[in-house]
Amino acid sequence: METVTAGFRIYLGGKRKESALALIAEPRINADSGWVASKRSASAGVTKLLVYDGEGEWTKHSGWPAAPENWKKILAWIVRRKFTPSAATRASFPREAAKVFRDLYPLLRFTSLPET
Repeated sequence: METVTAGFRIYLGGKRKESALALIAEPRINADSGWVASKRSASAGVTKLLVYDGEGEWTKHSGWPAAPENWKKILAWIVRRKFTPSAATRASFPREAAKVFRDLYPLLRFTSLPET
C-alpha cells in the first residue's frame, strides 16, 4: 500500500444535466458564489483536489473552483488528503481522518446533498 486517503469524490454518472453537480451545486453556487470562496480554508490540509473536465485528463488544483463558470466544466471531482501508510497505524489517525471529514462536510453538503 502506497497511501491512505480520506475525503470524497463526485462523479457525474450518466448525463451532466441530471447530476448532483448540475442540479444541486450549480444553482447554489450561482445564488451564492462567495460561499465556496469563503470555505477555501477547509482545503488547507487537503493535498489533492482533482477535477476531470472531459478532456481526457484529471487536473490537480490548489483549491476548489470558486467562479460559477468553472463549475459548468466539472465532470468529476475528488477532494482528498493523503496519508502515509505509517500514519494510518498511529493512534492519532482516526482523529486526523475525522478532521478531514469534518472540514470537508460543509463542501460536500453544499455541492451534493439536497435540502431535507
